[in-house]
Amino acid sequence: MQLKLHAKLPYHLVASKDLPKFTPTAMLFKPWNEQPSPRHIIQAESTAGLDAIPSIDINFDQTLTKVEYFVISPHNTKSLVKALPKGQKIGTIKISFPKSIVEDAAEDTFDEDEQLYTAIEEKIKANSYGSYEMEIWKNTDSIISVAVPRFKEAIVNNILARKLAEKFSNLVQSWVILSLCEIKYGDILNRLDINDINAKAKVYSSVPSLKPPHFISGISASLHAQLKKNPGTSLFSIVVRSEGNLGYERINVESLLEAGYVLAEIFGKDFDNKSYIENVTTGSKALRQGYGSSMYI
Repeated sequence: MQLKLHAKLPYHLVASKDLPKFTPTAMLFKPWNEQPSPRHIIQAESTAGLDAIPSIDINFDQTLTKVEYFVISPHNTKSLVKALPKGQKIGTIKISFPKSIVEDAAEDTFDEDEQLYTAIEEKIKANSYGSYEMEIWKNTDSIISVAVPRFKEAIVNNILARKLAEKFSNLVQSWVILSLCEIKYGDILNRLDINDINAKAKVYSSVPSLKPPHFISGISASLHAQLKKNPGTSLFSIVVRSEGNLGYERINVESLLEAGYVLAEIFGKDFDNKSYIENVTTGSKALRQGYGSSMYI
């Protein structure tokens, strides 16, 4: 009987022929730099495209020399501007975006994997920018006004505010800016002062100031930032109570009426307060009826 002695021997003494055979293989390590760069690295290549810069043209009657009040309202509170005397149209503000020239993808020969989706994206981008036109009204000898629509492109607010400040700073004695905010519970109306260069109207001074963490946005916020650069600017800033997503706020009707009373007092004794309040009341009734026939979620 033959014994397999190697089973009792230490491992290092076992015959090599009885050991398993291994085939040498190469190991491949993938470099880490193929992964996307962390978001906190500033040098990382940006995948987001730059926003198109709009072209803004402001044309108005050059015979306009001085005006006491310039009322600027976002689209949500435009009823306060429409309630002013009709007056006459003295200018326009036109906003447009440069049109991207994108050839039809069907006429091009390209590698589908690399250029197909790029061409489609460029076409969508070329058609995504809108054009806007606003009218500047001279409501009385001392008041001009403009209602600003909601812009899909947030960059328009900053550029338009800068253009308005450049064009009208030397013509306007006092700016009247209407804003929206979900203000503190218990307040119907707030004000937001950037400076106190002169005595304000009595009713306006009694309006509570807007306090953090509450804020305004849109064209109103951009105008405040621009006018703040000039310490000598006189500003009446009325913040109307609202709620909802930015740009789609639902206005508090009582706050709108209160803002009408404050505006009437700001414009002084020569202003037809009674007629203006009646127009604001009529507009607020229509607004209330619209809210009553819909569901807000």
